[in-house]
Amino acid sequence: MEKLGEAGIQNDSMDVVLSNCVICLCPDKRAVLQQAYNILKDGGELYFSDMYASKVVPDHMKQDAVLWGEGMGGSLFWRDLISLAHSVGFSTPHLVSASHIVVFNSELKAKAGDIGYASGTYRLFKLPKSPVMTEATVTYKGTVADFPEQLDFDSSHCFKKDVAVEVNGEMAAILQSSRFFPDFKIQASEKPESSSDSTPQHCHLNPFLLAEKLGSSVKQCSKTSK
Repeated sequence: MEKLGEAGIQNDSMDVVLSNCVICLCPDKRAVLQQAYNILKDGGELYFSDMYASKVVPDHMKQDAVLWGEGMGGSLFWRDLISLAHSVGFSTPHLVSASHIVVFNSELKAKAGDIGYASGTYRLFKLPKSPVMTEATVTYKGTVADFPEQLDFDSSHCFKKDVAVEVNGEMAAILQSSRFFPDFKIQASEKPESSSDSTPQHCHLNPFLLAEKLGSSVKQCSKTSK
């Protein structure tokens, strides 16, 4: 995934890029996100699931071949995904679903120490270079295939058909520039996007909190055993 261009995929050519639990096995996460960003069209989406750590994984764990092979050594601290996405140019990630990863192997548990793991599915959007960040009222038309009554966009946004919802400037820009544009009525607000001097906590993007809320967990599956 770090070399999508070398694989012959043209820049600005894709509407959606999908990835399923392999970024944790890639040493250069930034290169992976950058390549996905490069090949996406404006308004395009990176939709992916992966393993995430509850804290920064120390170098000695990254150098452990077994932990790396299981995805545990290469898992991103979930907060680092947010800053990494922004640095590449993506929108703020949107958390769709999450589950705790339960590690039963005693050797792996001992090596991991107090680091927890979760599976998280996120969607990231490539916005135009100078998007209009204005709060808006949006109304879902019920036109996305298989979702006639409501569209669960992520764990924080559920759009019911014909029900007006106020969204922030970034979400409005996503709906305006992405493939979802025909499916929404978008009415820009008269007021500019409100600003805050405080640092966002992004609690709604924490896969561990969402997994706890959902009561969801999955068994850690080996990526190396046959």
